[in-house]
Amino acid sequence: MDDKILLIFGSSRSNGTTRMVVDELFKDKNIQFIDLLKTDISYYDYEHSNSNDDFLQIAEKMANSQSIIFATPIYWYSMSALMKTFFDRLSDLLQIRKDLGRKLKNKKIYLVVSGTDQELPIGFEVPFSRTSKYFDMKFSGYFYHYVKQEKVFSEECREEAKKFVQSIFSK
Repeated sequence: MDDKILLIFGSSRSNGTTRMVVDELFKDKNIQFIDLLKTDISYYDYEHSNSNDDFLQIAEKMANSQSIIFATPIYWYSMSALMKTFFDRLSDLLQIRKDLGRKLKNKKIYLVVSGTDQELPIGFEVPFSRTSKYFDMKFSGYFYHYVKQEKVFSEECREEAKKFVQSIFSK
């Protein structure tokens, strides 16, 4: 397993279309994979009474990775609720675990998205790119898969996918 690449998967279906896209993109790669649906991550809490859930363990893995890939379907023109909850919890890295927040500096961030619109909604990537900037990480691009009825990658889509994956694994 390549500990340098961490994929954080946030979908309400562990084996839905977004997972199909992730599996196709990284089928020949050994990466760390975290399915947020199978974790215990509670909502952001100003009193930090949730510090014993799985969030900080995942943040440690982020800090120890070179690149982080976030994968989410589009739900109502935005990231999934699971992913949004995870992103809200990044605030913990500014308050109770600043050491982990600082370790995110210079990490490369990528985004994998699936949706039913022909194009990624305008501004969809903004929370990812701005969060990256806030933590001094490098938002390095995204791959969008337009889900057609047959749910198969077209030849054009395969070429884009190949370039995206190469950008992650090139030195």
